[in-house]
Amino acid sequence: MRARRSRLEQDSGFGPEVAKLNFISFGALVTMLQTARVTTTFLIALIPLNIASAADSERDFSGKWVLNADHSEMHALTGEIYSTIAIEQRSGIHCTATTAAGKSVEWTYRLDGDDSKYKIGAETMNSAVKWEGAALLINTLVNGSRSYTVMDRWTLSRDRTQLNIQRQIMRGPMQDEGYLIYRREGSMGAPATSTG
Repeated sequence: MRARRSRLEQDSGFGPEVAKLNFISFGALVTMLQTARVTTTFLIALIPLNIASAADSERDFSGKWVLNADHSEMHALTGEIYSTIAIEQRSGIHCTATTAAGKSVEWTYRLDGDDSKYKIGAETMNSAVKWEGAALLINTLVNGSRSYTVMDRWTLSRDRTQLNIQRQIMRGPMQDEGYLIYRREGSMGAPATSTG
């Protein structure tokens, strides 16, 4: 008497040994697919972290920056141009700068949406900042013997060795423009010719 063939044998069209092999292969395939799904889910979850990390590094101005006066366009800019700026960035951007006379001045830009109010010399400043992609836009109302507005756009070079500051100064109907290029202290990057 012939034994009945299993459903697996009937579906595969082969004998019990081959059907068993197909069943094991199918089980292994299911395990591999489940492992692949978990791995893919994990890798997909890492993508936003890598993008956020890259975005954060594009927005992190921390470091000590030295003015590259030869490659800056500052003849039309009035006010103090700092020879060095040390930046610490956490919940705000804290700047310590050195004036042409060698004096140290400090101020902080808030990154929480509130205005930053500070005083440098005889002038009081009120700055508002916002991000535009990787660029930091800083609008500062300056009050002192003369009142004016300074509009800065800060960006970093791709290799993060250069801080570019595009600046507009508004005094009533008059507008002056220029840019400042700072090199990261200790970097040996090629000198810049634009704010790119």
